[in-house]
Amino acid sequence: MRKNVLVLMCVWLAVLFIGCATTSVEPTIFKKEVELFHKPPQDREFIELGEISVGWDYDWETLEELLKRKASELGGDAVCIINIAKKQEGGFGRIFGVVDTRLIITGVVIKYK
Repeated sequence: MRKNVLVLMCVWLAVLFIGCATTSVEPTIFKKEVELFHKPPQDREFIELGEISVGWDYDWETLEELLKRKASELGGDAVCIINIAKKQEGGFGRIFGVVDTRLIITGVVIKYK
């Protein structure tokens, strides 16, 4: 009986401390506006930082913002879009005739010299 009471008190204390915990969330602040291009800029020198892809069933504007956000996180100044593709996914849904089409945008993150 004493063991059960002790376990119950420990659980109660754990719940009390977890319930009093606080969490802070800070918004991400982007330092600069990232540009989007469909071909590399000819008027400025740059280096390529890497390739990124975003895709889901969002609208075009949301996908552009996701590209810009990823490029900003990598320290890029711009993204040169190199591929826009549609991917069909379905898996189990194909049995019932449901196929999900998703837009995937791939770009190269560039940093101006």
